[in-house]
Amino acid sequence: MATTKTEPRPQLLLRLSPDEIESIRAAAKDAGQTISEYVLTLHERRQSRTQTVDMRQFAALAEVSRNLTSIPDAVRKLDADLGRFSGRLKDLFALDYGKAMAHQAEITETLHAVRDVRAAIMPALAQIQVAIAAPRDAVLEVMEAIVVQRDAEA
Repeated sequence: MATTKTEPRPQLLLRLSPDEIESIRAAAKDAGQTISEYVLTLHERRQSRTQTVDMRQFAALAEVSRNLTSIPDAVRKLDADLGRFSGRLKDLFALDYGKAMAHQAEITETLHAVRDVRAAIMPALAQIQVAIAAPRDAVLEVMEAIVVQRDAEA
C-alpha cells in the first residue's frame, strides 16, 4: 500500500487570551467539532445572519423610498379630488336649483374654501418635493451600495 503525502493546509494565527482559547476549545468540544470546524461554523452563521439583516434593511429602505415617492402623488390626488368635489357642488345648481339656492351661502363658502386649499396645494407640493429630495436620494444611494456589495460578494 502506498502512502500519499497530503499538502499542508494554511493556518491562521489568532491572538487570544488564555481564557478565550479555553472558552473556544470547550465550546468546540461541546459541539462535537474540532476548533477549526467550530470557528468556521460560527463564521458561516455570522455571514448568513448579516445577509439576512442586509435584506431586512434593504426592504425597510425600499419601503421608505416608496413612502417618500408617494407623498407628491397623494397631494396630486387630493388636488384632483378637491377639483371633482368642487365640480359636483356646482352640478347641484343644475340638478336642483331650488335646493342649491336655499344653501347658496354654504355652497359658495365651501367652493371658496376648496379654491383656497387648491391654490395652496401646488406651492406645498413644490416644498414637499424639495424636502424629500435629499432623504430620498440618500435612501436610494444606500440601497444601491447594498446591491453593489451583495453583487461583489456573490
